[in-house]
This record gives sequence, C-alpha cells and structure tokens, in this order.
Amino acid sequence: ATSPAWSPDGSRLAFASNREGTWRVYVAEADGTDVRRLTDGPGSDFAPAWAPDGSTLGFLSTRSGRAEVWVVSRDGIDVRQVTASSAGWIDSFAWAPK
Repeated sequence: ATSPAWSPDGSRLAFASNREGTWRVYVAEADGTDVRRLTDGPGSDFAPAWAPDGSTLGFLSTRSGRAEVWVVSRDGIDVRQVTASSAGWIDSFAWAPK
C-alpha cells in the first residue's frame, strides 16, 4: 500500500494498493477494519486525498491514457474526471479551500 491519507475527522484511511493486481484506491476504518475498494476501471488509480469536508476523495488515474485528477464520493458511487491536461503528466494535486 502507498499514499495513505487520513480523513479530515480521523475516522478513515484512504490508500492506494495493487493488492488485486492493478493500482486502486481503498478506504478502511481507522483501526484497519472494513477495507473497501473505491475505484475500478481501466488504468491505475493512485495518490488519494480527502476533500476538506470528507465527502469526496480526489485521486490520480491513468484511465484516460495519462494521469489526470478524478474524484469519487466516499461511498464509491460517483466517479468523475475533473482535469483534462494537455501539458503532460499530472503527478500531484491539492484541494483548495472554498
């Protein structure tokens, strides 16, 4: 596992892992229980970061052919791409306060 990120309230941990053969984003309770995969699809998903309100996780993904920023709801249902870079490979991002 790599890229651990604590939720803003400290109750959950997001991380990237290739435990199933491809890099995906997972979340677990703070004590390590209830590990759930949040992302799936083509490409690799990595570098998760919680939104300041804890409702959403941002992550990098190569599912569009290059690393772009995507977001997923904390329940894993709503997944969408939020960048479309023509400048090359995105290797990091940060949430900005509202």
